[in-house]
Amino acid sequence: MDEDSIMGTQIFEQLKKHMPEQTSGVFVEIGSDRFEGSTTILANLAQEHGTKLISVDLSDDAKTRLQDTLDNVEFVVQPGSAWAREFASKHTDIALVYLDNFDYTYDIREIATRDITKKQIAEYARQGIEMNNVNCQIEHMKQLLALQSLFHTNTMVMFDDTYQFNDCWIGKCGPCVIYLLSQGYEVLEWTTDCGVIMKKRS
Repeated sequence: MDEDSIMGTQIFEQLKKHMPEQTSGVFVEIGSDRFEGSTTILANLAQEHGTKLISVDLSDDAKTRLQDTLDNVEFVVQPGSAWAREFASKHTDIALVYLDNFDYTYDIREIATRDITKKQIAEYARQGIEMNNVNCQIEHMKQLLALQSLFHTNTMVMFDDTYQFNDCWIGKCGPCVIYLLSQGYEVLEWTTDCGVIMKKRS
């Protein structure tokens, strides 16, 4: 897949500028590829750094489509925060984490007029999950808090669908950004397609 032809890849283009030459640990993606190319891009980058990508999602769609073509990816079909709690007990360093699961509704006033959003809400309901923005933010915070003990000085932390409004961080991982800022991290990039890249302040 040609990375230049994939929509919403600004965050990955910027990531390459900030990745340290020497990394330690695995790459983690919670929220596997939904045809936008994230899993393939991260798998290739992980291979360049001599490590593997662990891609976690509730759906087995990406695993079914991609596992035969990506040798260095471990696909996990499991809720993100549940997997993160289990993985944290293994004490494996994380070189990069990308949180992008659980759909976020940018403007809840538009739900009634957006068929795709109504379908997403119904799909979540079938899994016993209420899809709303607060639950989305809570799930991402649970993932971050579970994995944080595996971060080190050079760990890159990436969020999608996260942005500023009235000088406040909101979106999927707005609370995660604020939390990491309070822990001495800095925002390296905030892309126009709502991607955020953070790293521990030097």
